[in-house]
Amino acid sequence: MAPMKKSASVTEQERHLENVATLLFHKGKLFSGADDGKIKMWSPDLKLEAEVQAHPVNVYSLAADGDMLYSSSNDGSIRSWNIAENLAAGPVVKPDCNVETMKLKVANDKLYGGDVDGMVGLIRLECTARLLADDTLNSFRLNIKHLYIKL
Repeated sequence: MAPMKKSASVTEQERHLENVATLLFHKGKLFSGADDGKIKMWSPDLKLEAEVQAHPVNVYSLAADGDMLYSSSNDGSIRSWNIAENLAAGPVVKPDCNVETMKLKVANDKLYGGDVDGMVGLIRLECTARLLADDTLNSFRLNIKHLYIKL
């Protein structure tokens, strides 16, 4: 087998300033989140299309559903971003708190998050559309060791 060769890379000016912590490919775009708190949206051939200072600190995880991208950080928040509007800010799904959400996963119109306390949380995505209007959120946390989601 022939060795693999790099066929594209980002420019020095467009790279993240810190470690890239998470990558997600969704709707024909590559999203990167890094320890500089930024999320960047790239074309498949790694042309920078948009970037946002998503969090003041590290971006831990990314998940997507339709035109919404979700990010978690060690600032304790989960935030949303509109992919169709070049990462325009959407509603804050979970405000800053002392519990850091390390991993995110979207399945069946639900956003799951695993945190540093070993808890798994669930947020129904249809509720995020109402967050700006009335700050209600239908969510809960479970203390479990492993979570398997059948897609």
